[in-house]
Amino acid sequence: MNASAGIDGLVTWRVAEYAAGFHRGTARPGHVGNTVIAGHNNILGEVFRDLHRLAPGDTIVLWVGSEHYQYQVHAVYRLPVTGAPMEILRDNLRLLSPTADQRLTLITCWPPWSNTHRTVIVCFPAP
Repeated sequence: MNASAGIDGLVTWRVAEYAAGFHRGTARPGHVGNTVIAGHNNILGEVFRDLHRLAPGDTIVLWVGSEHYQYQVHAVYRLPVTGAPMEILRDNLRLLSPTADQRLTLITCWPPWSNTHRTVIVCFPAP
């Protein structure tokens, strides 16, 4: 992972180039907690280019090595970043926090031609 991304200096993390990558310190798939994965939408492989098209009820299959995990999209958030007040930015981070349940959170920039917002997809294990 070589590139960095952040929310107006509030938080910075490293985003994999040409791949989606796990945020350090988040849960591993299949375990209790929030599994957070970030990927670029408009540069360096555009691995999450179409992430914003997901909708509640959609199914996601996550492969980690030879293991697969199936999730269902619960919520899609479009969160302001550019020009947003610090309290909004802090509130946005709640979606990346540890949880007491098992979930998958996917994050990328939005819209495809800019980085003014974040698309955050929250998923739970498929029934």
